[in-house]
Amino acid sequence: MSNLHAFYTSNKWQDLKTNLILDRGMICEVCHKEILHRHECVAHHIIELTSDNVKDATISLNPGNLMLVHMG
Repeated sequence: MSNLHAFYTSNKWQDLKTNLILDRGMICEVCHKEILHRHECVAHHIIELTSDNVKDATISLNPGNLMLVHMG
């Protein structure tokens, strides 16, 4: 299992995404339209998450580095 896959299936990531949705609502931060279904809502890293920085919580788990967007 890659370290990126392990990260995205971790409880820390799932909890963070849930909290972002609760705090921000299911509104796309690009087009500002409502996201109708949770499975269509993606927490997108502004600074791309890579195998080199995935263990850096200031990038991987930083709410300021995440945008909620429609699944593309």
